Amino acid sequence: MKSAILIILALMLISACGSPEETAPEQARATDSAPAPVVIDDTPVEALQIGGAIKTLQTAVDLSDPENASWRDAQEYRMDLGLAPPVHPSINLRHDPTAPAIPVFLRAASDGTRLYLRLRWPDDSENNSSSRTDFADGAAVQFSLGDAATTSFMMGAPNGPVNIWYWKAGLTAPQNLAAGGFGGTTRVGQAGLVSRSSYREGGEWVVV
Repeated sequence: MKSAILIILALMLISACGSPEETAPEQARATDSAPAPVVIDDTPVEALQIGGAIKTLQTAVDLSDPENASWRDAQEYRMDLGLAPPVHPSINLRHDPTAPAIPVFLRAASDGTRLYLRLRWPDDSENNSSSRTDFADGAAVQFSLGDAATTSFMMGAPNGPVNIWYWKAGLTAPQNLAAGGFGGTTRVGQAGLVSRSSYREGGEWVVV
């Protein structure tokens, strides 16, 4: 009887000694955690005024992903959205002049061939479809096609044509447009124009 008890105790000790080695990999897997994501948008921000200039980060990194951590290296600028001159009186009925301005944050980078622009702005809802009464979320960047340093922000002018990059939520590709004044846009070839976007939890669009 004693020998049987000793054998049982020995087996229990062998089992107890062996179990930590067998379970150690499982414990290690359980305690391992993925590295925390890099916070991009906690870098210093400069105010951007109308007619102001921005610095463009020169990099060989592909920054087409708006969540690429290398965007931290590009200076971020802030500007507040302003109301364009209303083309119809009903616009004033929907505009609340007491509402705080919506900020838009901008970073720019280039690899010598491509120009990357990263925009982000707060938005309480993700609207990616259009109807007769609602519009999908969107953003546009306008460039002068002439020699003038500036042009009309109302889609240019007949003597000051512009190129517009237009991103719209829900579309698979941005639109490359040419315009020579309000209401006169024309679709042109993509010319390599692409975009990627992310709608963050908490209500924020980030678009490249």
